[in-house]
Amino acid sequence: MGVTGFIAKRLQFKGRMAIIVIAISFFVIVLAESISQGFRNEINAGIATMTGDVVLSNEVQDLFQSDNPLDLDENLKDRISSIEGVQSFVPAVMNTAVLKSEAGFQGVIIKASEKLADSLGLVFPTTLAAKMGLSQGDTLTSYFMSNGFKIRNFVVADSYENPLGSDLTPYVYADIHTLQRLNGWTDAQYSAVDVHLKKNYQETNIIKNKTEELAVLTGLAAQSSRQKYPQLFEWLDLIDFNVYAIILLMSIVAGFNMISGLLILLFRNISTIGTLKTLGMNNRSIASVFLKMSARLVGKAMLLGNGAALLFCLVQDWTHLKKLDPANYYVSWVPVNIDLVGVVLANLVTFAVIMLLLLLPIMFISKIDPSLSVKQR
Repeated sequence: MGVTGFIAKRLQFKGRMAIIVIAISFFVIVLAESISQGFRNEINAGIATMTGDVVLSNEVQDLFQSDNPLDLDENLKDRISSIEGVQSFVPAVMNTAVLKSEAGFQGVIIKASEKLADSLGLVFPTTLAAKMGLSQGDTLTSYFMSNGFKIRNFVVADSYENPLGSDLTPYVYADIHTLQRLNGWTDAQYSAVDVHLKKNYQETNIIKNKTEELAVLTGLAAQSSRQKYPQLFEWLDLIDFNVYAIILLMSIVAGFNMISGLLILLFRNISTIGTLKTLGMNNRSIASVFLKMSARLVGKAMLLGNGAALLFCLVQDWTHLKKLDPANYYVSWVPVNIDLVGVVLANLVTFAVIMLLLLLPIMFISKIDPSLSVKQR
C-alpha cells in the first residue's frame, strides 16, 4: 500500500498539466458529437415539416401535374396507417406557378396540406417575401400552367420562417380546397401523401427499407427525404466523418500527452523501479500501479471535459448564443443535442485509445535492470 501510494503521489503531481490537456480533448469530442447530432435533428425536423420522411404519389415525376391525382380513399388510408413505423400522414396538393409582384416575376412551388382561414391567402417564407417585396395584405397575380393556362389573384395572408433557414425549396402555402378546385379535383384527390415515421425508423438504412415497404404495400411511388434532398444528407454525412476524425485526433493528442508525462516519470524513477524489483515486485505489478494511476488521471480529466462540454451545450441550447449563416449551414445558430448514448460511446472509445497508447511507455519497465538502476541511485 505504501509503494502504491508513493507512485500515485508522484504520478498525480506530474499529471496536473496532462489533466488540463486531456480535459480539453474530451471537451472537443463531446462538443463535436453534440453539434453533429444537433445538425442532424434540426435538418430532419425541417425536412419533416415540409415533406415528411417519405412522400407517396402516383409518379414522382408527375408530382406537380394536375392530370394525375392520387385518390386517397378509406382503404388506402387504412393501409398506410397499418404499416409498422408510420406515425402519421398528411395529404397534400402541389402546383408550380409564376407569381407577379411589383418586384417582378418569381417561380414558386405552391403547396397545400390543410384548409386556411382565407381561401385566397398565401403564406410565404420570410426570405422569399422580402425578395419579392411583399407584405401582409398585398395582392399578387398567379399564373398556373400545369393543365392549361389559368390566372388567379391571391393575397399575402402571412409569412413563416423557413425551417431550414434558406431558400431550399421554399414552399408557398395555400388553401387546400382552393388548389383542388383549381385542378378540377374532388376533395379526396391529392398530389401526394407526406408520411411521418416514428423516430426510431428515421435512420438512413431503416428509412430506405421502410420507403420500399411503403411502395410495395400501397402500390404507389415512394420517395424518402434522403432521395429528395441528397445534398443535405451528404453534408450531414460529411459532418459525421469529421466527428470521427476529431475523436481519433483528440484521442491521439491526449494519449501522447499522457505518454510523454508517463515517460518522464518513469525516467526520473528508474532507481525506484529497480528497488521495487529487488524487493520482489514483478514487471506486471509495477506496470499495473502506473496504469491504474494513469487511468484515474484520465478519468478525472474526462469528467472535467464532459462537464464543461455539457454546460456549454445547455447554454447554447437555451440562448442560441453562437450564430451561423443559414445560407451556408441551413440553420441560423449552432444546434446542439446531447445524445447520451453517443457521448458515452465517444468517451469509452477515447478512454480505450488513451489506455492502449499508454502500454507503449509501460514496456520500458521491463527493460530496467535492478542491479544497474540501484547502483545508479
